Amino acid sequence: MAYFYLFIILITLAPTLQANQTPGQCLSDDESTLLALVNNYRGDNSLAAVPYSNVLNTVGQWHAEDAFINESTLFIGDCNLHSWSGDMPHLWSEMCYTPDHAQAQKMWDKPREISGGSYTCRGFKRLEK
Repeated sequence: MAYFYLFIILITLAPTLQANQTPGQCLSDDESTLLALVNNYRGDNSLAAVPYSNVLNTVGQWHAEDAFINESTLFIGDCNLHSWSGDMPHLWSEMCYTPDHAQAQKMWDKPREISGGSYTCRGFKRLEK
């Protein structure tokens, strides 16, 4: 879940992406600060630091941009913030994530999908003390 929380926090940073910045190119100053804050909090609570992952950062950046750009059409009906538009089918598949969690596997597979298979883990990690 540590990665999941970082991923969710990153999607809130969509408005901070610079207009000329393409997701996956770099860790922004805001994202670097956020990672430090998350890891400081985890350290204060005797939890291991969340290591930086370029793939997960890229997925978070794309998800934030997708949610920001497609907000008016993406979150219709039961579709929630885990949903993805169909705007970039060469990078990801469209998905409406509903309260019944029927599409959980597709959400967990987004890092693998967007990285072209180079990221082999699920897009979440269970917290362990």
